[in-house]
Amino acid sequence: VSQSRYNSLKGLKHGNGKSLVHLFGPENHQNVGGTLIITFYNKNGEKYLFEEIEKEANLKNISIRSGCFCNPGIDEINNEISEEELARYYQNSSNVNFSEMVNFLGKRRGATRVSFGIATVKQDIDYFVEFVSQFIDR
Repeated sequence: VSQSRYNSLKGLKHGNGKSLVHLFGPENHQNVGGTLIITFYNKNGEKYLFEEIEKEANLKNISIRSGCFCNPGIDEINNEISEEELARYYQNSSNVNFSEMVNFLGKRRGATRVSFGIATVKQDIDYFVEFVSQFIDR
């Protein structure tokens, strides 16, 4: 993704000035691959469920991945889940699962991931930016 397209995604805001998305990774978008990890926010600043984003993307024939990813620790870092919170959860939980952890911590987990590659053309990126833009002021 070009720097200008990256900046256009990063700059999307609701009418009240709150950011629509948070893009993880270096601010200068240097030395990164073609995958973006994104969290979507509604106009009140609350995170959208990644499942909802994926469902809406699928309706537009956009293939994305969502959830917690296989890189140990990255989800905890991205969602600001501390070692202390994790330790407290694992010490007090007998049925370790995604939903129980979200409820226990009171924090959302996961994100949306979109990959751009050699087969991606400008129209694909523009279509994705248009898709993301549909969440403005929701």
